[in-house]
Amino acid sequence: MVYGKYNLVDKDNPDIYAYTREMGSTKFLVVLNFHNTTAKLNAGIDLQKAKILIHNYYEKPAGDGNFKPYEAVIYAL
Repeated sequence: MVYGKYNLVDKDNPDIYAYTREMGSTKFLVVLNFHNTTAKLNAGIDLQKAKILIHNYYEKPAGDGNFKPYEAVIYAL
C-alpha cells in the first residue's frame, strides 16, 4: 500500500495509527493498535459498511471502532 493518496485518520489519537490510501475509485483504511490495551478509533467512518480484507485475530473485528491489543485491520471502503 504505497501508491495513491495518503490521509492520516484520527491523528490526535495516541493509541491508534490509522490512515486511508486512495487511488482512483479504490480506497482502503488501515487501522493499527500498537498498544497492549483495547483502543478506540475516532474517525467518523462506518466500519459496519466496510469490507474487511485482512486482520490478525482469529475473530473478525467488532466493527464498533474498538480494536483489541495489537490488532491490525485493513478495510476496503
